[in-house]
Amino acid sequence: MEIHAAHGYLLSQFLSSLSNRRQDRWGGSLDNRARLLLDIVRGVRAAVAPGFAVAVKLNSADFQRGGFSPDDAKAVVAMLAPLGVDLVEHLRR
Repeated sequence: MEIHAAHGYLLSQFLSSLSNRRQDRWGGSLDNRARLLLDIVRGVRAAVAPGFAVAVKLNSADFQRGGFSPDDAKAVVAMLAPLGVDLVEHLRR
């Protein structure tokens, strides 16, 4: 199963500081902006068998000044690593 967090869809909107203007625990810092994606990954991993492949599609950047950067992408991949994600499809333009 692939969780789609790229191409401007909802999860990528949460990850970008340009589109995510929330003032609550889902916005602000990258840790907060990544919270929804990480919670979804945890939920999926808890619901499927241990051998079931779980992937995440992630932009390498949104290529907008002040938006989701390559450094942000690297940090999110590091956040995903301990959650049992089998594959990260890392998209570049």
